[in-house]
Amino acid sequence: MKFKAIFLGLIGFLFVACSSSGLSTQYYSTVIPDYNFDTNAPTILVTDPWDISSRFYAKVALTALKKRGFSNIYLEGQIPTPYARNILYIKVSKQRLMPNQNIEYTFNATGVCKIIDGRRYCNITNNKNDLKNNTSNISDLYNFTLDWYDAYTQNLALYAVGSVFSKPGEAMDFKVYSKLIEQTVARINFQRPLEYRYKILLF
Repeated sequence: MKFKAIFLGLIGFLFVACSSSGLSTQYYSTVIPDYNFDTNAPTILVTDPWDISSRFYAKVALTALKKRGFSNIYLEGQIPTPYARNILYIKVSKQRLMPNQNIEYTFNATGVCKIIDGRRYCNITNNKNDLKNNTSNISDLYNFTLDWYDAYTQNLALYAVGSVFSKPGEAMDFKVYSKLIEQTVARINFQRPLEYRYKILLF
């Protein structure tokens, strides 16, 4: 019975994974050529002090970066900033994309014509009727950005951004942000720039 339950659970998992097309996601990053990224150097995650959302998700980014081998990384305030070799600025944001609405009209001409003294006189009335209302799909755009700043050389060494497009209400913000941060950090390449699209599943 235990094996049967595990088997049915696996089938259900595969069904969910295969039946969902996932959310459209984009990844982009660029790096300084020949820069030596030291993941063991003291590193601090920094956010805008007025950006509560980014500060909240800093812990998610911290966990994801530790999985990438960062062994000496901290949240802002946990160690003195002057001790840090690397400062990673992170930010999350969300915006509602509402393309312009395009409406096409058709005009129907109606009226009455009379013949007076051999000449035709017509009273025409134009009635405007909506033919088609074309509204592009409204979508939510989620972004997660990471800027790697070398405090010793005072250079920006890496920039990475991940973006997710979803329909309003399609997924909870926490799930989207958490998955986006995890995936973006996991896909960072420290040797070369990257740019591609992929899908993420939220389950």
